[in-house]
Amino acid sequence: MDSMAVSRWCDARRETYAARGAGQWVEIADPYRLRMAERDAIADRCARFNLALYRFARARTDPDALSAFASAMGLERRDRTLGADRRGIASVRVLRNTPGPEMIPFTSRALNWHTDGYYNAPGQSVRAVVMHCAAPAASGGETTLLDPDLVHAAMHEQDPLLVEALAHPRAMTIPEHEAEGALVRPARTGPVFRFLGDPPHLLMRYTMRTRSIRWRSTPATARAVAALEATIASLSAHHVRVRFEAGEGVICNNVLHRRAAFVDDQGARRVMLRIRSFEPVSNE
Repeated sequence: MDSMAVSRWCDARRETYAARGAGQWVEIADPYRLRMAERDAIADRCARFNLALYRFARARTDPDALSAFASAMGLERRDRTLGADRRGIASVRVLRNTPGPEMIPFTSRALNWHTDGYYNAPGQSVRAVVMHCAAPAASGGETTLLDPDLVHAAMHEQDPLLVEALAHPRAMTIPEHEAEGALVRPARTGPVFRFLGDPPHLLMRYTMRTRSIRWRSTPATARAVAALEATIASLSAHHVRVRFEAGEGVICNNVLHRRAAFVDDQGARRVMLRIRSFEPVSNE
């Protein structure tokens, strides 16, 4: 988009958030037979805030029900990422005694701010994510969510050059990944912010981790990265914090999110079911 169009888009997104409402829940009676009112409520929240919190009746946690729900919202083309089954559902839980390097999402450690699939190829960008609680931890494990549109709008208002630096096609590189001497994934280089589709929708590709990340080596990029971290923190009033219980979850257009550390015990082991989609949440 040109600079004037971006400015109008930013103004519209700020006006949307002035009304609040991102933390409201949508009650789902039957995920296999999504009612029009339920679907419209989710689509409306995703159009306004890029996320919708939902709760299945009777605390349903079966993967088939989750898959049917995601399909009803238009999420058919799914990222069969590591650990995902034939439905594209990954079970995110603590894994012990696994070969290879430790993967933080499959531990009980905290996860810092990120969007999903930031290491994917550009043609396989993750546009939407569903995270559904099958079982909460004994304690901890809270999820915090933040709409990237609001981050972009705040940074553009501060200084459009900050956004311009993060929209550079070589802004952020995820180095190649090797395991046991074999190439698992090549290096991925791309922007943090870009607009896709018609009408345009913002896609953010980001992780706040400091290891295994290479930022474009320019003063403008360094300034923009620091401003991005500060902006995320400054928007705390718009952070949506929730500790999901069984049968609850979030469906979103790949918003920023982080996870608090948690503690499992014999009677409560945290399990989150995750779907990643190459399509955004449908509002048609």
